[in-house]
Amino acid sequence: MLRFILIILSQVILLVQLHAKIKTIHVFVALCDNEHQGIVPVPERIGNGKDPKQNLYWGAGYGVKNFLKVKTNDWTFIKNLDPKNDTILERSLFKHNTESIYLLADAYDGEFIKTCTQDLLKSANGQKPLNILQQDYLLGFGGCFDLAAYVGHDGLMEFDISISYQEKPKPAKDLIIFACSSQYFFQEEVEKSGLNCLISG
Repeated sequence: MLRFILIILSQVILLVQLHAKIKTIHVFVALCDNEHQGIVPVPERIGNGKDPKQNLYWGAGYGVKNFLKVKTNDWTFIKNLDPKNDTILERSLFKHNTESIYLLADAYDGEFIKTCTQDLLKSANGQKPLNILQQDYLLGFGGCFDLAAYVGHDGLMEFDISISYQEKPKPAKDLIIFACSSQYFFQEEVEKSGLNCLISG
């Protein structure tokens, strides 16, 4: 299933080629966590939410980072960055091989899935801007991205969030969500934030 959704992700990202020369994608990954998430337990090695290198959603065979770095020829790994945030265990920057698209992927400690979910929605609402200088380009992520994606457990099945949303951004930012039953559980927050949800699991 994870392999399938990541293959979809590699195709959907091409939809962001609209107006500006350089486009950015920000992928928020809540690491799989047997201990702190209400999931059907997976093998311990890939279900440790504090170990991105082995984690099902990050470093394992078809985890986000391993997929983009090893399993596909569409992307080039540029470097790991210091997130300066204790809840983000690893931050990786990629560039598409044929298009002017940069992708930033954040691996959140699985214990902090709520923080990851809130950061996703706040950023999609235009909050929490993040600028990264890459060569001569200032790349906009956080509240400045063109497309966002969420990969992980649907924590909204288990906890509530309370976000003070700003005025809905115009045009609406695009979002894809790869999580169980996300179309139902994320719907209210997506509408509040003013997002344009392209795909929801």
